[in-house]
Amino acid sequence: MKILLACLGACALLVSSCAVDPLNTDPEVKGLRVASKLKSYADPVSGTALSVKQYRQFELFLPENPSTGYRWELKPGWSGTLNYDESTYVADPAPDGLVGSGGTRRFVFSGATAGKTNLTFRYKRPGPEAEPADVRTFPVTVTE
Repeated sequence: MKILLACLGACALLVSSCAVDPLNTDPEVKGLRVASKLKSYADPVSGTALSVKQYRQFELFLPENPSTGYRWELKPGWSGTLNYDESTYVADPAPDGLVGSGGTRRFVFSGATAGKTNLTFRYKRPGPEAEPADVRTFPVTVTE
């Protein structure tokens, strides 16, 4: 019985040492997101160089007012170097009854493979014929 308990204890110890770190605090494990603060770029001007390490995320904030019909649109052609993780809109605080106030569009990307690419955003109304009111292009470098 003692031998059986000793074997079970040794097996439990062996299995627990192989378990995945639920907080992902081991940065050398490639392909997994590391728990860390995101690098942020708030309302950058076109041409601002962005950088991120491979497998890390960064966020980009652009002012937006969807009540005017305008929204930021990400132009295709950047895939491979980056992953597009999410986009959310947060309205600015406004007094009760005030409609049409602006807010901020938050884009989140992560570095997929080391290299360089460009992110181009167009602030425009929907439709292929609509001319953009603003265009911003950002060179992005992903490092290992």
